[in-house]
Parts: sequence; structure tokens; C-alpha cells
Amino acid sequence: MITYLLNATLARRLIDVIPEAFGFTFLAKMTPEVKLPSYFLARNTKNRWINIAFSRELIFTFALQVADKMLREGPRQKFEAISLRSSMVNTVNNALNQGANLAGALVGPPAFIGIPAEVYPPSEKSLLQKLTWWK
Repeated sequence: MITYLLNATLARRLIDVIPEAFGFTFLAKMTPEVKLPSYFLARNTKNRWINIAFSRELIFTFALQVADKMLREGPRQKFEAISLRSSMVNTVNNALNQGANLAGALVGPPAFIGIPAEVYPPSEKSLLQKLTWWK
């Protein structure tokens, strides 16, 4: 049962995270006037949404490298097909179709509904947090 859950979670991460990394790369190159998020959202067991830095998702960081290479070297059609599955690209596309001006626009972070926040261990506390009494 545990193996199934681990495999199902990994599959969900691959399905959700890779298109967002490709979309992030696409938007960064094609719409530099848009500010992109540095984190995504995942829900914890207490049903609260948690901000998690993209850098903590190894699949995202690896997919960024692959996406950047594909954007530069191809195959361009596959890059575009994956990018178009991104919620961030979809949001920007909808805004453009409605005639929005993107100058200075901030794209909200994607919410990964099927990935529990507990997949990502808590980040190390900063020195200030370690030296103070609050969490």
C-alpha cells in the first residue's frame, strides 16, 4: 500500500509539475513584462494551503533545465505542447484574450491539488528564527 501511494504521488508530481516548469520557461522568455511566482501551493493534512518554493521541487528544477534546452534547440512543437498544459500559461492566455495589459502583471502560483504538502519536508529555519522564540 505504501509503495502504491509513493508511486501515485510521484506520478501526480510528474503530471502536474512538468507542464508548469515548461510554462514558466515559456512565459519567462515570451512575456518578460510578467512577474512569475517563486513558489507553488500544496495542501497539507490540516487542509491548509502551504507556499512551497519551486526550488524545493526537484522535478521542477530539472524540468526547467530540459524546457530551456528544448526552447533553444527543439523539438519546438513538443515544448509548446507541454507548455500549453500549464495553468500559468492558461492564465496569461486568458488575460491576453480579454485584452489585458500585461505590463507589471503578477501571475499567481499554481496550486497542486493532488500533491500533499507533506511530500516536501519543512525547510531549515533561518538563523533569526533559531534565535527567537516565535516560529
